[in-house]
Amino acid sequence: MSKTKAKAQSEHLFNLQVQGDKYARLLVEQKHRLRQLDDHWKKVHEELKGLRLKRGESDQRGGGVNAVRTRMADEQRELMKLENRLSACKTRESKMAAYNAELRNRVDELRANRVLSQTVFEKNQRRLRDIQKQMQETFRQSTQIVAERDRILSQANSLSGQNVDEQEAFDQVYQSLASIIKREKESAEAYRKQILEQDPMDLADDFVRGNMKLEDELQLKKTLQKLDMTMLEDKQNIASINEKLQEFETTFAALQQEMGVDDYHELVEVYSRKEEENFALFRYVQSTNNEVEQLEDEKEALEREIQKLKSEMQDGSANARKRMVDDLVETRQNILKENAEVERLRAAAAREFQPLARVVDRLYNALGCNDVMPPVVGASGGNGSDPSKRTRKQHALTP
Repeated sequence: MSKTKAKAQSEHLFNLQVQGDKYARLLVEQKHRLRQLDDHWKKVHEELKGLRLKRGESDQRGGGVNAVRTRMADEQRELMKLENRLSACKTRESKMAAYNAELRNRVDELRANRVLSQTVFEKNQRRLRDIQKQMQETFRQSTQIVAERDRILSQANSLSGQNVDEQEAFDQVYQSLASIIKREKESAEAYRKQILEQDPMDLADDFVRGNMKLEDELQLKKTLQKLDMTMLEDKQNIASINEKLQEFETTFAALQQEMGVDDYHELVEVYSRKEEENFALFRYVQSTNNEVEQLEDEKEALEREIQKLKSEMQDGSANARKRMVDDLVETRQNILKENAEVERLRAAAAREFQPLARVVDRLYNALGCNDVMPPVVGASGGNGSDPSKRTRKQHALTP
């Protein structure tokens, strides 16, 4: 809007400058005419002096008094006419000078208004650029947050799968070790019972072992210690995974509460919709940026053109004025051509539209629309149709 206003003010300023040049040329012509009138008045005055001298000589030679008086009255009337013309030219010159001063004041005011509007426009452009930067920063942060959320969700899914696999492996190992220990205990108990049945006098022996060797027992002990350490590490990993899952569930619940959804399917739909809105807003901002850049380019071109015209006007060269006059004449010719073309198109459209208007008018009358009239003050009574209304309808339909 500010750009359109600045353009309109520039056009109005250019028109005022053209009018100022026109009145300046008229003022110069009037001054030239005034000088011509002065020269003519001086010439007539000289002739009048010569005639007065001749009259004096004729009076000295003789003649009538009435002829002299008549000649003097004619000369006085001629002199009054010339003085009146001179005063009228001076009045007109003063009026033109006053109007020229008024035009200059109006031009100065329009220039000041244009500078003010240009300042406001530049300020709004700076604010628009700041808002665009803030929106770009917001989009960048939102993109990073979404990428981090996706990464966390994928990590949670992978940890859940890994936890399930590790739990299954641990259960398998635990069950195999439990079966091995149970089987060893059963074999040791069976071997002890067998020994007791064979040699009941060896109950006091402390060196009673199963059917395993000492190296096997040590190896089994080390294996059990390793399994205990592995189980402890698995428990710690499971606890950390549970903590992360609890944190993820809390974050997910907060997101659900914030976005007003019940399950993750709705959350994904809301997120997708918001992403589409953000991208649509981003595309709108990009298009606005492109339009702003285009307007800035047009503004720079107009400023260069205005600067060029100002320099040419300040130079005041005959060629610049001649080019300006030629451009104005060419613009006027183009406008006249466009007006003629528009008038021709309007006439053609009117010729094409008149049959349609007549058809619509006949349809209007055939449907009896003229019989239904709203009550109008001063209208004719009865239910008869108003012919003036039909005429107005036809004129409205016919361009």
